Parts: sequence; structure tokens; C-alpha cells
Amino acid sequence: MMSWPSINRAVAGATEFTSMYESFADLTTVNKQHFVEWFSGSALDSIWTKTDISGTGTFAMVDAVDEGFSLTCGGAGGESAINFNDKRQYSQTASIIIGIVKGNNTTGSFKLELQNNKSFSDTGGVSHFVGYEFHTSVTNFALRSSDNSVISRTESDIARDNSWHTASLTLTSGNCNLAIDGVSKVDKTTNLPADKLQPRLWSGSSAQEARIRYCEAYNT
Repeated sequence: MMSWPSINRAVAGATEFTSMYESFADLTTVNKQHFVEWFSGSALDSIWTKTDISGTGTFAMVDAVDEGFSLTCGGAGGESAINFNDKRQYSQTASIIIGIVKGNNTTGSFKLELQNNKSFSDTGGVSHFVGYEFHTSVTNFALRSSDNSVISRTESDIARDNSWHTASLTLTSGNCNLAIDGVSKVDKTTNLPADKLQPRLWSGSSAQEARIRYCEAYNT
């Protein structure tokens, strides 16, 4: 009897299966929420909402190779963000956000975060969030979080600069890990969010320009 070779799922092309999903995952496994954005082209993808929290920010694709999207808050005291318009698709206990980001100014602040409130103001109030933070009040990049009662931060050992960095935030039950450029830097167990979250890039104060060229978020 002739035996047919088994299909190697790791190398087989999409035409071997009835769907792309079947080519990399067993159909008994339900695919979880997973989002990827490359910030390419001439306009910001419509999945993002532009929000001016204070002042009038500038939102623009950058006309240069690999410079992605630019978000500049509206001067001193200004705050602007891009977000999912409060569509909170990511778990507060089992999710990851990854971004390639930088700030173009030494003053002002920016955050890449998982946040429950698109209009949260950094100058007052609290919400549920975890964020990779460039902030002028601290020396190093930091992991900042809030449980809707207390906001706190833990600094990494990476000094703030204006270079591109890959930041990864991993939320589990009772912990958030910040990795910078693929190296684990901070574990934080205090003041973690207790509500569903959305990706948000925030820029604030002193006309800080934040740039982002890649963002990925998914439930684990």
C-alpha cells in the first residue's frame, strides 16, 4: 500500500490548506485578538483615532524612509494621543504590546501604553494603564502603571535619549514586564490595571514629537 507523506505545517504553503489560519495553527485553537501596524503609506490607518486632550496637536505621516508616524502635542501643557477610540480589546492580565518608538525632543514626555481611557490627562486624574515612558522628571526610560487609584513608575537602567527603541510590555496576572530592545529591564507588581485596555501613543508638554514606526498588540 502506498503511504502519502504527511504535510509539514511549518513549511507548507497556504495552498495546502483551506485557510491561512490553518497553515500556522490547529483549528481546535481559537485565534486571540492580534493587531499589527507598520505606519507606512501617506495616511494614518483609520483604525486609529486622533485625540487632542489639551491644546491642538499635529498628526502626520513622516515623508522619510522608516520614520513612520509623527505625533506632536500642542506646546507647553499640550497633550495629544492616538488610540482605538476606547475599543478595549486587550486583557489586563494576559496581553502584550510592542512598539518601535522614539522622542525627537529632550524636553516633554511621551508614552506607548495599554490604556483604558483615550482622553486620560497626564496632568491629573487616574485611569487603568501600563506604559513605556519617556518623561523629563526621571533620568531613564520607565515603566509607569495605574490601577485607577494610584499612579507609580519604576525606572529602567536605560538613560533617556532620542534614538529608536523597541519597547515591549507584557501583562500577566499580578505582573508587568518592560523589555527594551529585547532585554528585560523592569518587573512591576504594584498599581497594575484592572480593566480592559487599548493601545495608545501619547505626547505631552513642550511640543514633544513622538514617532512610531511599528506597533503590535495581542492577547496571550
